[in-house]
Amino acid sequence: MATAIQISALTDELISIVANISDSSSPRFKDLKSLTRRLLKQSPACRTDKFEVARRLDGLQEKFQILGNDPLADALHQRLVELDARNRYWSPEVLFLLLELSDEPATKSKPGAIEQLKPPDPPPVLTWSDLGTSDLDQENIWDFIDYTNGSSDDNLSTASSDVSIPRIIPQSSRVPLDEFIPPGDIFLNVEDKALVSSIQKSLAWRNASNGTSFEENSALTELQVTREVIFMLQGLPNSLFRDVQDAIEVDPRFSMNHASKKALGSILGAFGHIGVCVRRLRAFSAGPLLIPFMQMFQRELEKLVSEFNEFLSNKQIQCSARTGSPLISLLELFDVVHKETKLLVDLADLVAKYETSTEQREFLCLDLLYDLTCAKQAAAEDGDFKTIAKIFLRCFEIYAKPIQLWMRTGMLDESLGSFFVKRSAGSTDLKHLWQDWYVLEKALSEFYGPKLLRPAAEKIFTAGKSMVFLRNLGVLPETLDLTEEPIIADVDIFSEKDISQLVPFSGLLQTSLGRLMNANHAIASSILRTELDEKCGLWLSLQALDYIYLAKDTTLLMAVDQRIFDLIDKGRQSWNDRFLLTENFQQAFGNLSCINADRIIARAAKISPRDFERLCRSVKILKALSVDYVLPWPIANIISKQAMLTYQRVSTFLMQIRRAKYVLEKQCSNKPKHLRLEGYTKEDILAFSIRHHLLWFLNIVYYHFTELVAFPSGNELRKEMTHAKDVDQMISVFQSFTSSLEEQCLLSQPLAPIYQAIISLFDLCLRFSDVQVARYAEYQHDQANQSTTYLHLSRPYRRRHRLASKDEDTSSDEDEDDSEEHIINDTMFGDGNSTCISFAELSYRERLLDVKEKFDQLCGFIKAGLRGVGRVNGRNSWEMLADRLEWKSDTLV
Repeated sequence: MATAIQISALTDELISIVANISDSSSPRFKDLKSLTRRLLKQSPACRTDKFEVARRLDGLQEKFQILGNDPLADALHQRLVELDARNRYWSPEVLFLLLELSDEPATKSKPGAIEQLKPPDPPPVLTWSDLGTSDLDQENIWDFIDYTNGSSDDNLSTASSDVSIPRIIPQSSRVPLDEFIPPGDIFLNVEDKALVSSIQKSLAWRNASNGTSFEENSALTELQVTREVIFMLQGLPNSLFRDVQDAIEVDPRFSMNHASKKALGSILGAFGHIGVCVRRLRAFSAGPLLIPFMQMFQRELEKLVSEFNEFLSNKQIQCSARTGSPLISLLELFDVVHKETKLLVDLADLVAKYETSTEQREFLCLDLLYDLTCAKQAAAEDGDFKTIAKIFLRCFEIYAKPIQLWMRTGMLDESLGSFFVKRSAGSTDLKHLWQDWYVLEKALSEFYGPKLLRPAAEKIFTAGKSMVFLRNLGVLPETLDLTEEPIIADVDIFSEKDISQLVPFSGLLQTSLGRLMNANHAIASSILRTELDEKCGLWLSLQALDYIYLAKDTTLLMAVDQRIFDLIDKGRQSWNDRFLLTENFQQAFGNLSCINADRIIARAAKISPRDFERLCRSVKILKALSVDYVLPWPIANIISKQAMLTYQRVSTFLMQIRRAKYVLEKQCSNKPKHLRLEGYTKEDILAFSIRHHLLWFLNIVYYHFTELVAFPSGNELRKEMTHAKDVDQMISVFQSFTSSLEEQCLLSQPLAPIYQAIISLFDLCLRFSDVQVARYAEYQHDQANQSTTYLHLSRPYRRRHRLASKDEDTSSDEDEDDSEEHIINDTMFGDGNSTCISFAELSYRERLLDVKEKFDQLCGFIKAGLRGVGRVNGRNSWEMLADRLEWKSDTLV
């Protein structure tokens, strides 16, 4: 533990010296420290071999002795013994370093240099004799001094030296009360009874009872009313106004000689409204707030209220001036106060809206400030506009600190305040970093943040996620050359150019925001694109998906398809063994440089024997198979799991086409030779025609979905991915590609009827193959002069049939069955047809005509559906496919 602490301390010192970072709690310091620790742990260097060091030192001593330098050898031996006694664990490393730094010590070292290594002699010990204590003893400095009452100052003088030590006393900035002499002009002459009487008379109205009204000669003067108004505006006690809940009312008992009560009440009521607004601002400024930008708003309100208080104090000084008789006008005071408090009244209304709002939004104050700023600019109130704009910008600067940290480092610091980006709980998989780790906070499906940032929210979100992505890729965001300017600069808003006054405040803000967002977003996205392209293998992964799922090279899949189809035809339950399938796919694609075969995993759903017998003669059984290609986590953030499911569905669809084509081609190759030598009947010609049209349909469909849909769409995908600006756009491009691919391959939900018709036509190919196999079996039965109603073509079925009838049949019947098995060659017709085909119900020609009729119906439905969908959606690919399926529709005989 002590070693770990020392290493940690040395690491901190190394980072602070090299990187010039003194704050150990900064994010950059922590990142560099974690990187240094990782490098130290991964360092291939190991400790020095102490036995090798000891061997080299022994050899060096022997060399000194051989060369006749015994003193040097003895000195080296003596110091090695002293070093071993101290038992330092780092001694081998230090000795190894000295050996590496030495340069021919046997010839260049001199014995005289050893004397220089000896430590210097210690200084002599100081004694009392050296201090000359004889003189000190004569002065009796060691005598005990008695400080009792009997002692006098004379005794103290003998114990003190001639050197006096001055006492330093701190000087106080306040003058003591006993030394303060007040000026005489502050005192009133109490002998002037007339002056005292006038003062008492002027203040008598304050002590009037509630039921007393003033007479005309006792009405208030304009100076008295002005002073009361100033007191009220300053929030001081007064007698003219009364506080009633959230309002200020005028006391109706008072009046003026030269003004009616109605006029006086009206103007005093206006003053009272201003006083309510100012009081609301004072109360809001004094209240406790925890949100950082709201604290800044409080500070700005305090400044404005303080300036207003200073204005009132100056007015009060003017009213109390002794020189001359000041002209006091209540109307003039109201006009001046109204102009001075116009912005304060607007801010008080803003505070009232904020406090009474039912929406619990932290950023509501920013929205209200933003609206007020825009309103002031629209009203051409330039002075108030600049003041309120500066308040808004300072508050927004505090609010934007966590946004700047998020955009530059991809980190969320709650101590700086919260904003609209939140960390999702429970999501730690790197494959879902871009989609699930962070979310934009929303309320009722709307952006939960200031309206000013609504247009730039996605770019802010993307820039921060790009930094998180780069950090997990090993690229520290602190090393990037990002813009460190404030989000909104004052120079952008209060430019001296005349054109800035014509541009709306919202436009100036959006321009300033857009410039900074685009700069940081472009840098982060460009670096991330480079990392994805060059180090993460984005293009190789796309190429691998083309080979595995879109059958870019069909020859690679032929071996895998043949093994799967053969096992299905033979009725083997191991056809969907996921381990064998995984090995087959890995062998098929293992030689391609763009594919990492270890990432290929085959999966298969379990199918019961009963379901297998029901589905083995249908292409739908292949839906139980799926192939997963495990993408690197950076690529998996772009190619989502839903996109991989689309790839798998397309791959299954193409495999179903190959399955139908496989049974038709295998049926032709397994035709008996004696049937090939005989002449062809009308039924044979009809069968050839049906098989030809089925193969023609399969080839047209397979060519269309691969060469005309999948491959061109993949090329277009690469072009759009190359021009994508960020990861979000790359994800959007890929989602559009998979949606288009799913729709063009008829796998989307609206095209389900056409897709089901095509699957039914694939199953019709398997049924036609069964009809042909039954025909060849029927021919063999005719040749053997055997009549039977049903022929079971599956070897497992025949084996079960023999075991069931073993106790009932005679030995002659068993011999007959054995001869029958000998005549029927299973490999001739192809294993796996486990269906029971009746020869008594329908003839061979009727079965062929039934297949032909269903082919015509399904093909006609598919063509009509493709044309109808093509007219609605306007896709040329469906019209092209319908035209390709049309040209031989009338040639089937």
